[in-house]
Amino acid sequence: MNRSVRWRALLAAAPLLAGAAACQGGGDGKAAAPKEVSVYEKPLVQQFSAALLATSKSGSSRFVSSLEYTTHSGKAVDTTSGSQDFAHRTAQADRTVKVPHAFPAKDAELIGASTRETFAVDGQDVLYRTRNDGWLRYRSSAAHTFSEASADVFAHAGKSAPYGGTLADVVRYTIPRHQPQRLDGGARRYREDIAPALAVSLLPASMSTLVPGAAGTVTVTADFDARGRLTHASADLAPFLKVLHRDHRLSKVTSLRAEYTLSRLGEKVPYTIASGKHVAIADKVLADVQSLKRGRCATNDTGLDDSMLVRPVDCGDRHDLRVFGQVSVHKSSKTTLTHDDGFALARQQCDQKFQSAPTAWTREARPRGTYDVAGSATVSSGEGTSIDGDYTCYLTS
Repeated sequence: MNRSVRWRALLAAAPLLAGAAACQGGGDGKAAAPKEVSVYEKPLVQQFSAALLATSKSGSSRFVSSLEYTTHSGKAVDTTSGSQDFAHRTAQADRTVKVPHAFPAKDAELIGASTRETFAVDGQDVLYRTRNDGWLRYRSSAAHTFSEASADVFAHAGKSAPYGGTLADVVRYTIPRHQPQRLDGGARRYREDIAPALAVSLLPASMSTLVPGAAGTVTVTADFDARGRLTHASADLAPFLKVLHRDHRLSKVTSLRAEYTLSRLGEKVPYTIASGKHVAIADKVLADVQSLKRGRCATNDTGLDDSMLVRPVDCGDRHDLRVFGQVSVHKSSKTTLTHDDGFALARQQCDQKFQSAPTAWTREARPRGTYDVAGSATVSSGEGTSIDGDYTCYLTS
């Protein structure tokens, strides 16, 4: 066949070849979309990140997150349950702390009293429902100093899921190294050991600062459904318990575990945060207790865990504390002075002010006859040591 005949044959066949390609590509002439790789087809080290992406693509879920303190005389449980919308980065949840009467008293003090709180997440903002059914909005745009003082509330804004402080954020930083166990229906179960630092966010803010340098490993178990979506995770927090035991804390607690369960993936979930006058901006209405003048009252109904940020209120309204004095400490010595010395000197002055405060104030104190001191001092060293500081004396009611 000469060259011109060969070219005519190729041109005649071109429409047929194009039609065949179009059929293979879907019939519209476009190239076929690449096949989506499932979570379990990805390299092992990428499967957790792929699974969390698949979970978020489900759109929404219900969830239950818990921290369990087990003793021989009972179990205290810190449970958060609610719903979350991955697409809109919103969530709403109730936190309930239940400490049984038989629970060791000293350990119960560290966990805190039985309580119930409601939080909501709106992007990176966190809202807390107050006792009068209003809301406090903690804005992510607030000044850095305020954000630092209220860090435990902002921890409720998650990274892997809208609601934070759960095992979803721990799974985010866990790299799978071991092949998973196959479960019924195509599900998978992974068990991995991670550094304690990656799981410290599971502890309450007041407790997480007590376990620096925890050694060993935290064992994390994570279950994913056939589509690769996270459905359950748990963690044995024994390394933290070991540190607490060493410092004579939670001494009667024999087991400390975290659990996280997701359900009803993809179902529509409610989000009913009030707006307008029912929402107060936290960084506008809260104040440091040290800024309150003598005789002022405040409530700690803020959602914060052991913080000096309070909400000033009229003393005729329900309140949790009352300031009965401010004192200043100034002392120099040839010996070494410390911050503890400043606090002790402030307490001596506060004791005098408590004794001279109006009876109508002091009889509110709970426990009776007690008060607290807030403040700090600057310690300077030279030939000796000098200490200077300002403190606020207040009682809790």
